[in-house]
Amino acid sequence: MTKFLERVRRIRGSAFTVESYNRLTGLRLNMIKDVIKHWIEHSREHCKKYEEWAKKIEKENPEVADLIRKAVEKFREGERILEDAYNRL
Repeated sequence: MTKFLERVRRIRGSAFTVESYNRLTGLRLNMIKDVIKHWIEHSREHCKKYEEWAKKIEKENPEVADLIRKAVEKFREGERILEDAYNRL
């Protein structure tokens, strides 16, 4: 039994059925899905800012601007992986 379910069992007592386990697991998965969605949105917000800064410094330091854009590509790759995880829940 997971630590999460152990804590719930201590709170609710020993009457722990398969139905209550499934209900709690479903709630936990919904919570994880919400967190992943937040991470994706948060990453997109950051990527937008990174791209803005890369554009601002393009003329003064194109090498750094390119490195920032490469970082954005990696963040977007992470977003795709998180979207895959989200869709599998």
